[in-house]
Amino acid sequence: MILALSLALSTGCSKEKMNELAANVKETTSEITSTAESITTQAQSVIQTAKEQIPSTGSLTLEMTPPIKTNDAKIELISVGDGRPNVIQVLTYAPESTTAYPRALLHGTTTAASVAMLAGQQIKCDLFIQTSASDPMIASISGSPVAVDFSTYDLQAGTIKASISSSNLIRADNQPVSLSGGDLTAVVVKEGE
Repeated sequence: MILALSLALSTGCSKEKMNELAANVKETTSEITSTAESITTQAQSVIQTAKEQIPSTGSLTLEMTPPIKTNDAKIELISVGDGRPNVIQVLTYAPESTTAYPRALLHGTTTAASVAMLAGQQIKCDLFIQTSASDPMIASISGSPVAVDFSTYDLQAGTIKASISSSNLIRADNQPVSLSGGDLTAVVVKEGE
């Protein structure tokens, strides 16, 4: 359009023709602006939908020296059957991974039939932590499990939140470790199987 306007000016077009070309340029510019705004709106909608569909990965924070923070936490509820309690297991790593550190495992038993039913319950769990491949394992002391208070179950996000009580832990080299507490948001990956 700009080329047509320039060409019209150099060839001596009438004022009427110039106004017509200017109106065409204005209309084309308006159409381009409208199309750009529509594309921007569609892109924002796609981004929002993608954010809503990306599953949460969970997290675990343990207040100790040094503090432990993971960006992944998944919970399983495993139905054992035969009248035995169900097992809950929280992992902050993929079992097949050999490089994900720090890593933690919470393991306990419950009568709850689903993860949603854990909300409002305190479950005693054994805790195992490894901060790196070369560091000794840290664990709850035998017979003194860590108290995990499950609070909010979010059906839409597929997560459950919990707080972890303070506890005394021990390293594999028999050195004591103090846990001042912690927070957990775990993604539900398996129930009752």
